[in-house]
Amino acid sequence: TFILKWAEHPEQKTDLDLWIAAPDDVPVGYSAKEGPLLAFLHDDLGWDNVAAIGYHWEKTTAKELAPGEYIVNVHSYSGRFPQDAFVMAQLRLLTGETKTILKAFYRFEKTGDEHTFFRFRIDQAGKFDEASVSFLPKPVRNR
Repeated sequence: TFILKWAEHPEQKTDLDLWIAAPDDVPVGYSAKEGPLLAFLHDDLGWDNVAAIGYHWEKTTAKELAPGEYIVNVHSYSGRFPQDAFVMAQLRLLTGETKTILKAFYRFEKTGDEHTFFRFRIDQAGKFDEASVSFLPKPVRNR
């Protein structure tokens, strides 16, 4: 599960979009909600009722974890900037336990920016490869 969160003043309507690319799959986000491996579950348009929970959020989940590289990006679709954002990647283990594997923060300066929050690999045994974590930028948004 991948979760994007950002907080702002309730009148500051900022729309950030979570985009994730899985191995041999189409990137998923607001305009491409599902691929063979990933499903985009929640699109926060920036005017949802942030006052109720205190932040905006988007969520993508993996139907299965195929071996290979995963790229987690965020795109600033619209709003008022600068805007800070937080992304968290969680893996649900076979035991049912959920483990947060990566967290990242980024400050967006303008509309249209796309930033790679992190990249990582799942090995052939289906395990998170800590040594593979990278922050090298790679655009994945479906244009």
